[in-house]
Amino acid sequence: MEVDVLILGAGIAGLSVALKLPSNFRIAVVSKSNAGCSNSGLAQGGLAGVFAEHDSFAHHIRDTIKAGDGLCSERAVELLVNNAPQEIAWLKSCGVPFDIEDGRFALGREGAHKFRRIVHVKDATGNSVIGTLLNKVGEQKNIVVVENHIGIDFSLEGNVCTGCSFFDLRKKTMVFFKARAVVAATGGVGSLYPETCNAEGATGDGLAMAYRAGARVADLEFVQFHPTAFTQSQPAFLISERVRGEGAILLDSEGKRFMERVHPGLELAPRDVLTREIAKAMEGTKSKSVFLDMRNLGAGKIISLFPNIYRTCKQYGIDITRESIPVSPTAHYLCGGVLVDIFGRTSIPGLFAAGESACNGVHGANRLASNSLSECVVFAGQLAGFLRREIPVRSEASDEQGVGMVNSFRLGIEGKAPTDFSSGKKVSPGPMQSIADQIRLLMKDYAGISRTGDGLTNSLAELSRIKTEFEQLREKPETDEGISFEVRNMLLVSELVMRAAVAREESRGCHFRKDFPERNDGLWMKHSIMDKNKKGVCFLGSGELWER
Repeated sequence: MEVDVLILGAGIAGLSVALKLPSNFRIAVVSKSNAGCSNSGLAQGGLAGVFAEHDSFAHHIRDTIKAGDGLCSERAVELLVNNAPQEIAWLKSCGVPFDIEDGRFALGREGAHKFRRIVHVKDATGNSVIGTLLNKVGEQKNIVVVENHIGIDFSLEGNVCTGCSFFDLRKKTMVFFKARAVVAATGGVGSLYPETCNAEGATGDGLAMAYRAGARVADLEFVQFHPTAFTQSQPAFLISERVRGEGAILLDSEGKRFMERVHPGLELAPRDVLTREIAKAMEGTKSKSVFLDMRNLGAGKIISLFPNIYRTCKQYGIDITRESIPVSPTAHYLCGGVLVDIFGRTSIPGLFAAGESACNGVHGANRLASNSLSECVVFAGQLAGFLRREIPVRSEASDEQGVGMVNSFRLGIEGKAPTDFSSGKKVSPGPMQSIADQIRLLMKDYAGISRTGDGLTNSLAELSRIKTEFEQLREKPETDEGISFEVRNMLLVSELVMRAAVAREESRGCHFRKDFPERNDGLWMKHSIMDKNKKGVCFLGSGELWER
């Protein structure tokens, strides 16, 4: 099958790119699971943008760079902040029912933000945005959404990316898409860890494929953990940072408020700070959680602002209008990714990346809350604008081949893959499940909230042993190919995260080394870079990082 633009991933980034391209482009959006089952759809908080009377672009830029702990690209941050309001307005024009108060956006506040600037749809913003964009995509005759296909590898002709091979999880067959531009928007890596609030399919597939193709990847040591996930659900259920923005407080298992002695921002301290303090509080009291107390908000406000959180906790026997919520940190967001410039271009011509798969320098060493969804839409616009200028325009996308493509793969394909990556359970069977579980435990123990050089080095050796076990298992005819492709990516991305983490001998943002607990700007105010054509990890300053 041949298209103009091939997009891997049906989250907010991928769908936004598709909708922002001209209607005479033939576009395929390929989803690993069912369309809509993505990290984007699980996002509760909202999109950050300057709308408040006393807020300003300068304040938002300053907050973002401060949270990024010295590694943000100022150019990328300025682009994000300056364009976020108009892109949020674009989403509203698509039909996203943002909460309105007195004729204006109702604004929430989250950690490390100086002002209220979070535009939201109750406490299920991502789900509402994804639903709206999918409906919009379904109206376009030039866009097809292909579900239950996992990417295998990008295809190169010379040094140019010209397509991608996939495995159809439903039919158990190989499929190849040829394209004039390929966009990796496959999300993050949270499912490399046993406890995560990510979609189950978030195993870094696009990142692994890009690296294998020879693209540069950056800042993979910066894996952000969300401080407050509901510990009694499986998978972990996020408790939005907006809850703390409205005044909820954190208590340890002895009922003591512990952030008062740690940071002036209290419960709205940067996520990396808050996550480590929660981990310390849990360790100090030998408990499995701390407690988020929002009873001071009052029952009416709680149910009005956070109906989804209220309903979910109630299902597990907790009335959050009367009781505190047990919470603990969980793997949440990859601040690094495939290295791209402000137009989403990777180091391989023809290959682009967007959303959590990409590293454009916005997030630095630690993402500011709710900048991620704004980034998805802003840089989708940058990428789509570049493709509009660079790809020759066809007279009409509704030519015979285009019509055939859309009719063959219309949104809502009949049938469902036996391997359901959208479920809340780890469904890969037997020995291959054991491989995935071993990877997740290694990542939790050695590449989690706190790390050491010895632990990372030993875990890399253990990962090598697991890889040998995987290769032997993969040769057996009874092994499910779809699962093996995912575990193959898990092995590679875990190795890359560990290699980056062992190379950075300092603590910065959400990368904390017990053996190097201080930030060292003199040596390490640089970005970690890896590609398969060069050995080891190199470090580059921001000035040279995005030169292609």
